[in-house]
Formats: sequence, C-alpha cells, structure tokens
Amino acid sequence: MFVAGAWLELLLCLGLFVARPAAADPEELSGWWRIVDRVESSDYAAYRGLRIEYLVRLRQEGAWILGEGHKFAERDLVLPASRRTPIAIAGTISGSSVTVSLVEHGHRRESRGDFSWTLDDARGRMVGTFRSEAAASRGSSVAERLPVP
Repeated sequence: MFVAGAWLELLLCLGLFVARPAAADPEELSGWWRIVDRVESSDYAAYRGLRIEYLVRLRQEGAWILGEGHKFAERDLVLPASRRTPIAIAGTISGSSVTVSLVEHGHRRESRGDFSWTLDDARGRMVGTFRSEAAASRGSSVAERLPVP
C-alpha cells in the first residue's frame, strides 16, 4: 500500500524519532486488527454518530507499533474497493497503554489523527479513543484482534 520510505516519512513527520520508548510488555500486537470508531463529536454534523471500520495489519517491533491497512466500512456497510482509503499507523506501547498516530490518504485530502487505547488482554482487544483532524472529529475506538486464518 505504501512505497518504501513512507514509514520513515511518517515517523519523521509524527516526531516519533525524538524519544526512544521503554521496552514493551510481552504482549505481541503483531497481526490483523479490526478497528471500529464511533464519532461522538465533530464540526460536521453528518459525521456525528458515524461508525467507521478499518482493517489493519500491525507489526510490533519492541515498543514500536507500525501498521497499514484501509478503511473497510462506514455505517455498517462494507465499502466498495474504490472507496477504501489507505491508512498508515505508527506509535508506541508502554505497559497496557498503546498510543499511535495515523495518516489516512483520502480521495480528496490527507487527514491525520491518533488512537489512544488500553490493552484488554482477556478479550484480545484494545479500547479507547480516537481523534481526527477531519472536521475535528473524535470519539470511541475499539481494536479487536482478528483470528489467524
């Protein structure tokens, strides 16, 4: 989805090379995840209450989390391939806290945001919040690990 060097560009842009995170807990986050966001507030009224789903493949390297994927569904409707916008994720894990920034390459513009999750090991998921510069949207976010086929 992203060309070589895109990760370096994303990490530099997000300022993630400034500080080295502490070592991660043994929980391995690498694999496929389904992220479900519910927009609770937005400058654009039509976004309020919107449910957005992403499919991403995360890769954990120590305390670093990198990932890429795409928007998969809106309002519980699977998007056709032509409307699935790619996203890149980069961030860190510290204890049970996962904080990542994202860049979504939309059809009209690029938007940035972040996720702040807490690991829920018992359920194989992460629960928290998201923020997006797209219409100053924010709300709840749940990331669920997908089973390995």
